[in-house]
Amino acid sequence: MYRDGSGVTQNVAIAAKWFKSAANLGRAESQLDIGELYEAGRGIAQDYVQAHMWYNLAAAAGVPGAEARRNELATKMTPEQLSEAQKFASQWRPNNDIK
Repeated sequence: MYRDGSGVTQNVAIAAKWFKSAANLGRAESQLDIGELYEAGRGIAQDYVQAHMWYNLAAAAGVPGAEARRNELATKMTPEQLSEAQKFASQWRPNNDIK
């Protein structure tokens, strides 16, 4: 609702907070949502490593579109960034905010 201004004043920073909280609990759709905000730098600092990590987790959970977003983003990243994102994704556990 905050991301789109649906019924409330639009505030993407608040949306990012809620998406990240839900993503950290393991909600796969929110993992895709927070990945999109990290990629675009909307409501949160742009961070391709974090975006890729969240896309990767969402893709592993079978969220439609997550794999394509992850793969497209990977074309914009350095090998070091990809390695870091993959490391974070492999270490992630619900309720364990890695970064």
